[in-house]
Amino acid sequence: MQGTPREGSVVGVATGWIGSHVATVVAVLLLLATPLLTACGSSASSGGSSGGSGATTPTTAASSPPTAATTFRICDRPAASSGSDQVRLVCGGCVITASAQCPGADLSRYALGGQEMQKADFKGANLSGANLSQTVLSGANLTGANLTGANLSQADLTGTDLTGANLSGATVDGAYWSATICPDGSATDVAGGTCVSGVPSPA
Repeated sequence: MQGTPREGSVVGVATGWIGSHVATVVAVLLLLATPLLTACGSSASSGGSSGGSGATTPTTAASSPPTAATTFRICDRPAASSGSDQVRLVCGGCVITASAQCPGADLSRYALGGQEMQKADFKGANLSGANLSQTVLSGANLTGANLTGANLSQADLTGTDLTGANLSGATVDGAYWSATICPDGSATDVAGGTCVSGVPSPA
């Protein structure tokens, strides 16, 4: 059954409109679909980059340079000797006794802590950086000695002669000063009880 002339006219008009506007319809559909396609693409991209090998780049913490510790030179310990002036240590050719005779000796950075060296002669000796903590140096001759950076904490400096000695940077916490002759030639009993400004004498 054939359609009426009016029906054929309507179909023809509709077909013509669709044919002439198909490009516009396609363009509108593409505009609507573009954001969806972009979102899907970026999601797939991020998923691929994180799921590829599953490995992450490790972060290495910056390590601080090692701090150089003070290294002391170790004295030789001879066989036990007897007598009132027994040999305790031999350091750089210097025989350590209560009355050691080591003028001008190089005793820098030697570990001499706790030694009894009263009446010893260290005139002009190099004792820079040496560990002299808790040593007994009462009555010792340290005139002109280099004591820069030495550790004299809790050392007994009773009557010690430090005339012309260099005490720059020396640690003297708790050192016992009594009738000590200071580097400038003054006595501690006159100079306020210590040869180093700001370092009090222990009670």
